[in-house]
Amino acid sequence: MTSEKEMIVVSETHWDREWYLPFQEYRAKLVILVDKLLKILEENPKFTNFTFDGQTVVLEDYLEVKPESEPLLRKYITEKRISVGPWYVLPDEFLVSGEALVRNLMLGHEIGRSFGRVMRAGYIPDPFGHIAQLPQILKGFNINSVLFMRGMDDSFENLGLNLEFIWDSPGKVTSVLAIFLKYGYGSVAKLSSHKAGGIYKAALRSIKRVQRKMLNRSASTVLVLNNGSDHDEVQAFLPEVIENWNSSPELGEFKLVQNDFEYYIEKLRSQDLQLKRYEGEFRGARYHYLLSGVFSARMWIKQLNAECQMLLENWAEPTAAFSWLLGENYPRDYLWAGWKWLLRNHPHDSICGCSIDEVHRDMRTRFSWAKQIADEITKESMYAIYNRIQLKPSPKRAIPFLVFNSLPWDRTDIAHLEVSVPGKSHDDLNFQFELIDSSNNVVPYQLKRILDLPRLTTSNSSCYRLSFLAKNIPACGFEVFRLIPKQVDLPTEQNIKSNQLENEFYLITVHEDGTFSITDKELQKTYQKVGIIEDCGDWGDEYDFSPPVNPDADLKITNENVKAEIAMYESGPAKKTIRIKYNL
Repeated sequence: MTSEKEMIVVSETHWDREWYLPFQEYRAKLVILVDKLLKILEENPKFTNFTFDGQTVVLEDYLEVKPESEPLLRKYITEKRISVGPWYVLPDEFLVSGEALVRNLMLGHEIGRSFGRVMRAGYIPDPFGHIAQLPQILKGFNINSVLFMRGMDDSFENLGLNLEFIWDSPGKVTSVLAIFLKYGYGSVAKLSSHKAGGIYKAALRSIKRVQRKMLNRSASTVLVLNNGSDHDEVQAFLPEVIENWNSSPELGEFKLVQNDFEYYIEKLRSQDLQLKRYEGEFRGARYHYLLSGVFSARMWIKQLNAECQMLLENWAEPTAAFSWLLGENYPRDYLWAGWKWLLRNHPHDSICGCSIDEVHRDMRTRFSWAKQIADEITKESMYAIYNRIQLKPSPKRAIPFLVFNSLPWDRTDIAHLEVSVPGKSHDDLNFQFELIDSSNNVVPYQLKRILDLPRLTTSNSSCYRLSFLAKNIPACGFEVFRLIPKQVDLPTEQNIKSNQLENEFYLITVHEDGTFSITDKELQKTYQKVGIIEDCGDWGDEYDFSPPVNPDADLKITNENVKAEIAMYESGPAKKTIRIKYNL
């Protein structure tokens, strides 16, 4: 164990791919930055390291337009003069799935290794808070540290934490060395380039000020300084500043060195530190803005992201694995292509919905491509599985189809089947089929006409969505159902109340103004006035809601005491839907 006094200054940039400018404009700035960086590294061997914000996507973004620079990048990454990873992008942790975080790190490691080296430090400075499980996820990649800025609450004072502490995962399953970047991820960014008598006196004063602050709360004699912030270019004179510091004994005993976050963590771990511990998530804003309003900004982004994650995680990958077990090729690269398009929407300024409109229009395209890839992989995998199933003989003219369950437990849920039948009709009389399961039990179903016809349909036909309750579909398995042409009377329900939904668990009653009450039958508790809509003034931005300065002059629009148009939109043995319309 050592107790040497050392300050590691990390030359870096915090690189948002898109934010108040769209991606392509930021990429143009990235090309300028990297071109300058490569020139500095080539001309000045004393410039020992530059760190790319814990990401690897910047390599792809740059090399897509400057492929001729790839050999140089590989050379400097291998030599540890450029540090990349461990992430692909720096994500928001609360708005993406746990699996997406794992895939993010997997891709970051794969790209970093392909270039020669992955920085093994959990650098994730700017996301708006951190999940409690992050230590477990990082440890799964043999990363034993995390460096973060946002999210610290009163625990820092109440527990008497230092800038360095042990962060335990829930239940103390594992832990990592945590570094709270209390003074920001740009603590010594934008150092003055002014020289007086050959000395960078202003830059040295800036470093000294930050050092004093850190020593007040540090448990170590090894400190880290971030020389870079949002979209900052390289400060080529940094090695001279370091030489000035190390040749000025009046500045103290601390040696100043230029390196990356992995080097800092290794130095820190070489000390015999008795650190305090913390368990839980980081959702506080005592020291840095948390900006939690972004969790509901542009909800369509969150919805599309959830849909794409579900398709990749619960359908495309499992069905591809099942078909591979049956002899098909596994579409590894195709799946990763889908994940890449999705992960490029996970940086905090993207998924949080707090960028300019043009940025989020671009996100729609990435979501669409991720969904298309997931859908196609799922479809092809299901076809491969279906073609290997030996179905029992069916009654004449029966139409067999499968209901898949990609989850690892038995499942009962609503299944939907879109069907097209010959003939045009304004009612459901031309749909005459009986639905049976593999045990020849008749399964009740309901129909809904599809007015927006699917892309592939026969001419002069009617399209329907058939919905039914598929019961006890086996884990990672399927059930065979058949449609048998037969004249049937679709079930009708008597005494349907157009303002009520009820099953064995809940009773929902919609009131005249469109608000509704929910009765939990098990708890015997009723929640009133659910579903109030309110639109009011907002002087804030896409990060935070701020009420008008004069709330008395604000016009509030709500659905309270407004008569709504309430109708039963769909009712049957599988599901019921009430439609509520307002004119506010």
